[in-house]
Amino acid sequence: MRIKRFPVVLITLALVATATGCASSSQGPEGSASEGAHATRPAELDALYDEVVESGENVVTVYASGADMLAPVSEKFTDAYGIRVDLVQMGPSDVGVRLEQEASTGQCVADLNFAPPSSATVQPGVYETLYASRTTPVNVDSYVDGLFDEYPELAPVYLEPLGIAYNTTLVDEPPQTWDDVLTGDFAGGVGTQDLTAPSATSLLVTLAMGAGAVDKAWLEQFLSETDTSLYARISDLHTAVVNGSSAVALGDKLSSVLESSAKGAPIDMVLTIDGVAYLTPVAAVTTKCAPSPAAAELFVNYLLTTDGQQELAGLGMLPVIEGVEGVDPSWPTWNEAAPYPSSLNYDSLTSLAAEILDR
Repeated sequence: MRIKRFPVVLITLALVATATGCASSSQGPEGSASEGAHATRPAELDALYDEVVESGENVVTVYASGADMLAPVSEKFTDAYGIRVDLVQMGPSDVGVRLEQEASTGQCVADLNFAPPSSATVQPGVYETLYASRTTPVNVDSYVDGLFDEYPELAPVYLEPLGIAYNTTLVDEPPQTWDDVLTGDFAGGVGTQDLTAPSATSLLVTLAMGAGAVDKAWLEQFLSETDTSLYARISDLHTAVVNGSSAVALGDKLSSVLESSAKGAPIDMVLTIDGVAYLTPVAAVTTKCAPSPAAAELFVNYLLTTDGQQELAGLGMLPVIEGVEGVDPSWPTWNEAAPYPSSLNYDSLTSLAAEILDR
């Protein structure tokens, strides 16, 4: 198997969106919400905001693998309500361990974990130990296509498109099908994450297997014959395509591609493979020992307002509620995507990949 491995520098990044604005006659918990910001507060959230004021909570701490992507909308929330949002970059494999430590010691930091439905978040025993009952948003009836009812434990806040990113300088004809991934002649090869463990690549391939788009034969050929480079983290995989170390990335996020493209990087993305889209519902889950549960609920509800959803959509995170304007019409919708199980389990793929690689 032709796999090149790349080292990774482990970094834990805390992104803090600080409060801005000038003094006004209406002040938030930190006394920072301006008159203009106050005017942008959605009226339907007034009761939730009153609860926050009464509680005295003034900061929300969020763990998320895409924390940096949430910074712009978090800043708008802070401007409107005077509540700081601390965004902590943390991968799925790390967040479970951290939350268990916080729950067992009582030294709780996280209020919210942004995560997709998976065995790591909703399996019996784990969910009850780490998380509070899910938030029922004020505008729950606005969810697209009954999305809220599909995941009983979670409240999705956006849809994260996964697909195939490619370097536009190196690739003239990007792969449009799963067979193209196997047969395409890509200078620099195909970048991937470890398929024997949970990762963005594993997620994409697991969803494709569930949809019947790939099978064991495809996986065997990919792992044994394709020129691949293995990257530890999705950020490393994305960077490899940007700088041309790999021509193609199997399992990148639309939000990352849009951000890099806007900065002039030679990168684009295939959003549908064999005509099928792969969308991950990302939920905001309140931790059981959240220090600021009222502020956390307000933040989640803010993200689900039209303004919050439009802000997320501008970053490449698709809306989960109806009636959001300004969404690129070429982007897929939830009812056009491959089914996403209520409790995603990587075991079938990871054990099969390990078996193939051990031969």
